[in-house]
Amino acid sequence: MKNILFLAPNKRSFVANRLPFAVSLAARSNVYVVLPKNDYIYESYENIRFVYVDFDRASLKLGKLYDFLRSLQKKFPTGSIDCIYSYGLYLNLINVIFKLQRRVDLSITLFTGMGYFFSYTGLKGFLNKLLFTPIVFFIVSVSNKILVQNSTDYRFIMKFTKSSKVLRTHGSGLDINYWRCICRNGDDVLKVIHVSRLLREKGIIEYAKLSSKFSKSDKIEFKHYGAFDSKLKGSISKGEIRKEIPNHNISFMGNKEEMKSIYCENDILFFPSWREGFSRAVAESMSCGVVPIVWDVPGCRDAISNNVDGLILPLNDLATAEKVLRKWLVDRQSLATLSNNAVSKAETFDVIGINNQILSFIYD
Repeated sequence: MKNILFLAPNKRSFVANRLPFAVSLAARSNVYVVLPKNDYIYESYENIRFVYVDFDRASLKLGKLYDFLRSLQKKFPTGSIDCIYSYGLYLNLINVIFKLQRRVDLSITLFTGMGYFFSYTGLKGFLNKLLFTPIVFFIVSVSNKILVQNSTDYRFIMKFTKSSKVLRTHGSGLDINYWRCICRNGDDVLKVIHVSRLLREKGIIEYAKLSSKFSKSDKIEFKHYGAFDSKLKGSISKGEIRKEIPNHNISFMGNKEEMKSIYCENDILFFPSWREGFSRAVAESMSCGVVPIVWDVPGCRDAISNNVDGLILPLNDLATAEKVLRKWLVDRQSLATLSNNAVSKAETFDVIGINNQILSFIYD
């Protein structure tokens, strides 16, 4: 493959999760990365060209796909691209339209998580499945290669295709040599963190409820790291959290670019997300020896061996979470054992191994 078109929904997700893979592709091919026009990347990479198009994830809905598609068709006429790679439902839809129009020979789609299927119950969950199942079926039927990141998504995709088309990986991978950390919390205060944007679906309210069960005399602290973005669906401000859980004990530390040193100063990641593709926060924390506690949901449980390198609890089981934290307040040795095991487990998230796995799948 000489030329690869790489569709990314935004700079943040591309740099955090997909840039190393794009660099790996660029060692073999020319890569054209499409980003929203205001998401400029100023660094340069060999054989990677950034192309900016007028779209953003918030507005890229079915009604606006046509304008985006036409813009791409003008920039990349038939015969100029050999392969198209994308992630995100709507970009995957653009991907397979390119394939059907015979503009590319190879279509590769990545499903980073399918919360629109599984995060909702009742009428909303039923309507989501009714709407999105035909779209997913269409994408899977046309795409040549399909990537997924957890076992639940894999089983769902396998209803529509054969196993030779599908590869499941441990997320996008981590630079383990960078993230591996030997620092530890040396004082007698148990330090718990939650890392995510301020979104309901990331479990921030559950985290607030857990913190409210402890007092300052318990020698335990709760901190949150992550930004607030009012444009995102499900966003919730610090004031709204305080209004819902008036007695919570969270210290909000804001968004931090460099998280390694922060992980290294803490003991536990409580990450009660409703669903993930494959949780990067959990993977990063484990590589730094921070023990994760998660709900038994896709993308979180896939990273952990329960009671070996972290804990997987039933959804919304805050009572057990509280018991575990109170146990670790006095039993640091069992926590240390889980921490050491988490560091070992994180070796399986190594970005080099995962990228090589994907490259073999694509080029073979």
